[in-house]
Amino acid sequence: MSSTSFKGYLLRQSGILKNWKRQYYELAGHSLREFSDKGSPELCRIELVKPCRILTVNDIHKPYCFKIQLKIKSFLFAAETTDDFVKWTNLLTDAIPDSEKQTQDTDAKKVNVNDFEIIKVIGRGTYGKVSLVRFMGDGKLYAMKSMSKRKLSEENNIENVLVEKEILMKSKNPFLVHAYFCFQTEAKIFLILDYVPGGELFHRLKEEGRFSEKRTQLYAAEILLGIDHLHKKGFIYRDIKPENILVDIDGHLKITDFGFAKGNMKSSSNTTSSFCGTPEYLAPEVFKQQPYNRSVDWWSLGALIYEMLTGSPPFYDQNSKKMYMAILFNPLDFPKFLSNDAIDLLRKLLEKDPKKRLGSGPIGANEIKVHPFFCEIDWDKVLRKDIRPSWIPPVENPTDTSHFDPQFTAETPGVSFEDPNLVPIDAQNAFVNFTCNNNDESVIDML
Repeated sequence: MSSTSFKGYLLRQSGILKNWKRQYYELAGHSLREFSDKGSPELCRIELVKPCRILTVNDIHKPYCFKIQLKIKSFLFAAETTDDFVKWTNLLTDAIPDSEKQTQDTDAKKVNVNDFEIIKVIGRGTYGKVSLVRFMGDGKLYAMKSMSKRKLSEENNIENVLVEKEILMKSKNPFLVHAYFCFQTEAKIFLILDYVPGGELFHRLKEEGRFSEKRTQLYAAEILLGIDHLHKKGFIYRDIKPENILVDIDGHLKITDFGFAKGNMKSSSNTTSSFCGTPEYLAPEVFKQQPYNRSVDWWSLGALIYEMLTGSPPFYDQNSKKMYMAILFNPLDFPKFLSNDAIDLLRKLLEKDPKKRLGSGPIGANEIKVHPFFCEIDWDKVLRKDIRPSWIPPVENPTDTSHFDPQFTAETPGVSFEDPNLVPIDAQNAFVNFTCNNNDESVIDML
């Protein structure tokens, strides 16, 4: 008989209307006794015997929920605080006879959404949102990206998000956002990522207009090293744009959002033809729907460098059709204030013939590294982040989200409800091995 003993209040959902009622509970041995209040007569007793599991519940409009699952019946509870949630779930699990809790003990090692305090919404996309969260295990801050399984299935994007997870979990590079945990509920998937407090490069450009050549050199060098790392591991990125570049606490850059990345592209002879990316930064061969290789990333890098130096992407036009035609056929225009080295680099990166484009040769990114535009760059120092950036984001405290868009940070933080019954069975099956963390043996360092 277990010596487990604990007393306190919990909310319990019951009745046809599924109302929540605050009751008093006593855990003794393998039994959970329910009372309307402390000192009142016992109302019922739940025996934690074969078979029994204690399960975290995420997909309802109430925090700190858990379920006691018996063979033919379940009981839904909600704790009132994080501490109470942790105490009750741990003690209830301990109260189950050893033969019954073995599987649950294994599951308990898996991180889930209730292990995180959701502080602020910092971004939103087609399939979900990104929130600043604190891991209650050690107090560290992370970004939590949540995505709807239903929406991913409807848009045929499950394969893309699995590639994104692979990159985030396995790539170790200072200029790529990294993932630490991946987990799921019946309705959603969650990625726990680096929290990068300086916000998007997009907002820096919007606020400052354009950057100096010296500042652009370092930014471009850091992005290049991140993209080159992906290429060496067999991925093309396909979505370089300022919205996908984040500024860290020290002013260095990190590439994020690998939803358009494509694997098995290690050689320049490997091609794909999917139409994806952001129009302003797409290479001509993508618009032509021709087979393309990793050189599309060097075009997009050129487009981003052009924007950092001038304040606008090359060929940009509010009329999409005119912009597409300009990307395909028009020559580049350059402001007079650009240096000759900058103009030459941009001409070679924004070369419409992918076979002639800088970086498309057998030595790849090294062709770009030796260009005169980067003559003052020490690439080893860049990789070690030894070069101090000219702009360091002012951050008042660890949870300061002032560098993120107020339309997101003004939202009420939390995990929204989605009906898991709307997720197709094939989508559920696709995510069967999604849950993992970076202590798993399956996670291999890609360096």
